[in-house]
Amino acid sequence: MGTALCQVQICTMVKTTTDKPPESPEDIVATDGEVRSWKVMKGTKAAMANLYGDDWGDEEVRLFIQGKKFEKWQKDEGGTALEDDDVASRYQGYMEAFENPTPNDKQTMLAMCVNEVQQESVARILRNTTITIKNADDVKKLHKVMTDLTTEHRQLQGALGIQRKDRKTHKETALELIKVEIERGRQFMEDKLITITHEGCNIQEGWVLYNFQELPYKCQFTCARCGGDIIIEGGDPEETKKVIERVKKPEG
Repeated sequence: MGTALCQVQICTMVKTTTDKPPESPEDIVATDGEVRSWKVMKGTKAAMANLYGDDWGDEEVRLFIQGKKFEKWQKDEGGTALEDDDVASRYQGYMEAFENPTPNDKQTMLAMCVNEVQQESVARILRNTTITIKNADDVKKLHKVMTDLTTEHRQLQGALGIQRKDRKTHKETALELIKVEIERGRQFMEDKLITITHEGCNIQEGWVLYNFQELPYKCQFTCARCGGDIIIEGGDPEETKKVIERVKKPEG
């Protein structure tokens, strides 16, 4: 049973501040002890002098450590994971459907593919009736591993923006854009247009667009049904001076 559990452990990764695969060097933890150890190394001193001259300290060393760890993580985790045919095929399939992936997207996607393969390994152990699990604690450990993997998988999906609730087909996206334009048109009509209505005939004749509705205005139309007059008026005389001042061209 111990061997089976070892086969499904989450891949070794550097310690991060997010407890998830690092998306950038800044996500990686570099302890004060590591900074003190690296700071006295000849290689570190040479790199610091090349990068900063004489003006460097603990924080610059910390950034250097994070960068080196991130490079190693990308090389070790990515290279090892893609040697697995199942992981590689999943990764290739996802990347073919993923638009404009960044380097961080690729690393996160790879971690998600490894996670999926590990989940399947746990599931096979739990349903394989030829494996005798004598210790109840071992069963609990397997279920705990599966729970952790499932939680991590959701987090990775969230980081990539591919959770089911966030996915939209092109048709759904187009429909939403159409709805937005319809709402913009409705708002424009409500805010900017004056409705021409003959209340006596209960008929709407159309609309008038008048950009200075604050000014007093009066419009007259003929009803298409009865031939009667339709008079539309409005505006506030007190606003006239303010509007004139606002639209008046500057002198000189």
